[in-house]
Amino acid sequence: MSKQFLRAVLIALAVFALINTASTASAASSDPFLGATPTISGTITSMSKKGASLPVFTHIDDSEEEQAISGCTSAFSTANKTVRFTLKTPPAAWLEPITAKEGITVTPRDAKGFSFDEFSAEEGGRLRYMKDLLHTASFWYVDRDVTMSGTLTKKGAGSVKFDLKLKRGWNVVISEATASGRTASIVLKSGVPSSDYTWLFSY
Repeated sequence: MSKQFLRAVLIALAVFALINTASTASAASSDPFLGATPTISGTITSMSKKGASLPVFTHIDDSEEEQAISGCTSAFSTANKTVRFTLKTPPAAWLEPITAKEGITVTPRDAKGFSFDEFSAEEGGRLRYMKDLLHTASFWYVDRDVTMSGTLTKKGAGSVKFDLKLKRGWNVVISEATASGRTASIVLKSGVPSSDYTWLFSY
């Protein structure tokens, strides 16, 4: 498993949280496979207020991850409280091997990918596609069709179950978490977000 994918899993455990080609996609799509260069759009809901208007989203900073996200998105806009952007094929340098960890099976073994689940704002805050902190969606790119199955367990934190069938290109991955005390059980699966998912902005 690449550090990008593993990072997403570990963040999910820590905080109990962890749409067709050249066309516009939204939460109403019936297919978790988005295509090669999908355009995503949706309405933004604010979870917390710090001002009358949304901040400027550049999703570019000094971190390697933000540079990578910038490298695979274009025409990013949040005008009129609506988010819209186009996903591109990520730069080859940002694709990492999806290597299997103990308990996880990845087929084929030489698949590579990239994923992200939020955009950062210049003035602070982040924009994510989610229902709530326990039900979130992320965008995964893979360079070939790939399946991931099995369960990854982290002592003292909980477990993450993988049930992914990804197609070459961009896919939506749903994360569903159940918290119990200081641990969480998380399921990562290929799926279509329900109608109560929205683009949520929070500081």
